[in-house]
Amino acid sequence: MGVDITTAVDSLVKLVKERRRISVEEVSKILKIPENIINEWANFLEEEKIIQIEYKFTTPYLLDKKQTAENTSISKEDFDLVNRNIQLMLSKVENAVVPASGKLMEQKKFLSGQLKKISSNIKTIKNYEKFKDDYDKLVKYYNIFKKNLK
Repeated sequence: MGVDITTAVDSLVKLVKERRRISVEEVSKILKIPENIINEWANFLEEEKIIQIEYKFTTPYLLDKKQTAENTSISKEDFDLVNRNIQLMLSKVENAVVPASGKLMEQKKFLSGQLKKISSNIKTIKNYEKFKDDYDKLVKYYNIFKKNLK
């Protein structure tokens, strides 16, 4: 006798696979689970490469990883937008006033180096998935740095 046990996380993955693209807010309403919990699960599932998180303005959407793997090209408009965002982050990091020593200075040097590296190589990147992963990591580090400055 086989018993099939499913968890709320399984329900989340199933819903994303069925819808292919769904907002965190909508998932929260359907599953009756708070958005902050959905966000935590989504971040873990993205790290495990099960789903992908995409942001449109301030709204996070969860995407089926198979669907995003099929669509690996990036439009010129999206490419230009990402490039402008990187340039903006670079200028904010370089102009940030931080103590001459300590963790913030190390973060600033790291971010500045990564932003310059991505900026100089951005025009040659053909593989959107690799670019997206690198960009998402960079944005996470940038947000941590920005939060520490406050």
